[in-house]
Amino acid sequence: MEFTYSHLYKHSLYQCQISPDNKYVANTVDSTVVIRDHSQDMVIMHVYETNHPVDWMCWSPDAQYIATMNHKRSVANVWSINDTNKKITLSDRRFGLAQAWWSPDSSSLLISSDLDLKITVWMFIKNEIKYIYQPKIRDIGCVSSPDGKYIAVVEKKDSKDYLIILNAKSFSLLQRFLLGTTDVVKVQWSPDSQFCAVIDNCIYYKIMVYRLDGQLEYSYSAYEYGLGIKSISWHNKMMAIGSYDGNIRLINTINWHLVSTLPHPNVIRSNELKSLTVYEEYQLPNMTKPTLDTKVGYRVISKRPLQLPVLRPDYNKHDPSIGISECDFCIDGTLLATKNDAMPTTLWIWDVHKLKVCIIISQLNPVRYVKWNPKYAHVLVMVCGDENAYILCQKPSLQRQQQHSSSIDWAQSLKIIPITVPTSKFSARHIEWSQDGETLLLLDHHLYCLASLYFLH
Repeated sequence: MEFTYSHLYKHSLYQCQISPDNKYVANTVDSTVVIRDHSQDMVIMHVYETNHPVDWMCWSPDAQYIATMNHKRSVANVWSINDTNKKITLSDRRFGLAQAWWSPDSSSLLISSDLDLKITVWMFIKNEIKYIYQPKIRDIGCVSSPDGKYIAVVEKKDSKDYLIILNAKSFSLLQRFLLGTTDVVKVQWSPDSQFCAVIDNCIYYKIMVYRLDGQLEYSYSAYEYGLGIKSISWHNKMMAIGSYDGNIRLINTINWHLVSTLPHPNVIRSNELKSLTVYEEYQLPNMTKPTLDTKVGYRVISKRPLQLPVLRPDYNKHDPSIGISECDFCIDGTLLATKNDAMPTTLWIWDVHKLKVCIIISQLNPVRYVKWNPKYAHVLVMVCGDENAYILCQKPSLQRQQQHSSSIDWAQSLKIIPITVPTSKFSARHIEWSQDGETLLLLDHHLYCLASLYFLH
């Protein structure tokens, strides 16, 4: 595996993104938006200046526009990539601007006001404005369907939750129905855009799946007392629900049956999980002096029983460090990556077909971000706030042998490789893949760079 790194560039507030068409890289530095060519040289293509610091930035889905926002001044701008002189501004100092989302066709920007009083649908292509009143935004937002035809918004009226389904182009109301939740906190579309799942507040364990006509398709509650759902991932025929009790529950979305419960024990017994491989990160010897080489390695731990590092939660906090916060399928749904916040330095990789954990990775530092590659099924990257990014990938020799095999021993097939940005004092805090899966965006507090992964070609 080979990596080619770009130069380091400054950014502000982690506002840095690769465009959806993989042609550009945009970042903000205070009140400036810089557009670079997505290449090894990263040549500056455009520079946009605003009159205020940029708090938020986002590419449009078609990569033809880039939107910016300043919360304090309640100003949003849309910039055209093809026409650098074209700049459209929206200001609402009376109600304020809080969050924003692109419409799937890139023709409109949906902007919520302070205190969630309304959503302004800013159709800047048509030069029209519409409003959605009494939205319930918080962490829910405006959720577009995978096929780009619909937008789901939760509405709070008379102390009850409603789900409204909008046409994603005209923003006309298609359906509005009452939800059976007490306090919905998340909306998740099915991959085929035929269902909407709503998740109740964590003090209630309830997930409800609705058809687009408002009919209840499925409702599930694993237990009545205790904190409920913390994360969810939906891939084709399987839904994974991460709970505060430290378990993953797999639901078959064809017949809506519970397939299995995947536990996360802190002790691995000798008679359990015989096909499991446990990797432990360790500091390489004689690496105390400053160097640009990778300072860590991995060893396989065969000792059983094996005690995994556990963080004692502080139950005096409103959100104690317990439960499954990471729960993500890889692109083909064969592997599932999970993290239990009670064991923050441990990442679990599950074989979905066998319903067993195949790899456990024990890090020196808590796992911060985990991202599957959007194109290559069995490639994952994670960062732990140190100088490394950690790549989990399939061994090339075994990849060729197992391309046409229905039974894969993932414990033997996968390996983990730490990579280090070749500069001092760079701590990887955030990561993003390009849409083609060929490039990794690495960010620390003030700098960013691109890493091209040539083993994928």
